[in-house]
Amino acid sequence: MVPIGILAYRRRAPGLGRDQFEEALALARGAGDAWGVAKALAHLGRLALTEGDVDRARACFEENLAVARRVGDREQVVMALCSLASAGVASSEMDTSRPQITEAALSAEKLNWWYQVRVLDVMAEWLVAVGCVEEAILCLAAADLTRRDTEMDWDPDRVATRTGLIEQARRLLQRSTFELAWDAGQNASLVAILEHAVQVIEGVDLGARAAVARTGDPLLSARERQVLALVADGRSDGDIADELFISKKTASVHVAHIKDKLGVDSRVEIALAGIRLGLATPAAAERAPRPRG
Repeated sequence: MVPIGILAYRRRAPGLGRDQFEEALALARGAGDAWGVAKALAHLGRLALTEGDVDRARACFEENLAVARRVGDREQVVMALCSLASAGVASSEMDTSRPQITEAALSAEKLNWWYQVRVLDVMAEWLVAVGCVEEAILCLAAADLTRRDTEMDWDPDRVATRTGLIEQARRLLQRSTFELAWDAGQNASLVAILEHAVQVIEGVDLGARAAVARTGDPLLSARERQVLALVADGRSDGDIADELFISKKTASVHVAHIKDKLGVDSRVEIALAGIRLGLATPAAAERAPRPRG
């Protein structure tokens, strides 16, 4: 039943697919087939998530995870964690989905590339949702290179999600910034990107970002937030370059992007906007260089 349901799903016949998955689930439960139960639940959850029924999707994925843990199926555990995290991102439950992603990433390091790519995809979803767009591109680029080499694009919804994330990143980032991040992602190992993304995800201050969102988040990247804090502290572009191990030209580009996104013209205005957004302290504005003339 599951293969027939998958075929219906790919042919965009969700009703037929749901019927097949539910029949497969009933048969697996009746036979005491835990692996079959887990697989049917995974497909039912993905179908529900595609249709926007996040609550139903979450219920399927939670049971899927519980069954996978009970039988010790590490691959299914990783997939269930990724699916739960996707459902969490869809409902803006970033704090709940964060530990699911990090657990999946740590487990996937011991598995083959297929599972690592799946984790990188959901990491990118999470990172874009919290404004860490450059880091998301690293994940997408690393996954894309492996996927392209293996022609692994069998899931139309995941393809659509990845395409949407890449298009969104292109709109948010300058072309040169996007291309630098993309090249970096394609020139690193999957495990290296997984480890880097885990560090970034664990380091995101969701409380501060929630406060920023309430005041109108301009969706600065993680790097732009670092640069903003340094600008607000009175640092020159050269100082910022030294602090962040980037070129002075790149630092200047980041400052220009911040001005554009904040709609300001000077470094003092950057500092003031940073205070309003909770990204800089009030004393910082006094240290920011005043415009001449």
